[in-house]
Amino acid sequence: MEIRSLLCACLITIPLTSQAGEIYTWKDENGKVHFGDRQQHKEAQKVEQTETNSSEAVEFRPPLYNTVTTKPAQPVEQNELVEICKKAAEDYRKLSSSEFKEGVRHVLVLETDDGKMLTRREQNRLAEEFRKRHNAMGCDIKQAEKLKL
Repeated sequence: MEIRSLLCACLITIPLTSQAGEIYTWKDENGKVHFGDRQQHKEAQKVEQTETNSSEAVEFRPPLYNTVTTKPAQPVEQNELVEICKKAAEDYRKLSSSEFKEGVRHVLVLETDDGKMLTRREQNRLAEEFRKRHNAMGCDIKQAEKLKL
């Protein structure tokens, strides 16, 4: 069935290619330029058709790469990473939760440079970005429970 459809499509397009013949141009009494596939006016001139989208082949050249060598990032020593992760986990806990001390609830509230206090959601988002950044370094800081982002 597919071969029959392909054959029909080819047979239909053959007449179309043969009709892509000559094109004529002429100006009417008002100076307007006209185009047509038949010489309808005695002063009509045949238009020279040029092939479009044709060009010479271009030689491919691979891109030049910068040959400057860089030193690989120095890995953090395991002991140093453990200390960084402990400190980060403590800071994350302070940023994302509150504490009760002597019957009083203590909440850390961050301020912007101009003294505006951050909302709880803004602070939670910052705390979550902080946690993800440290986990990407190799820490394993768990997300605070009931954290509203």
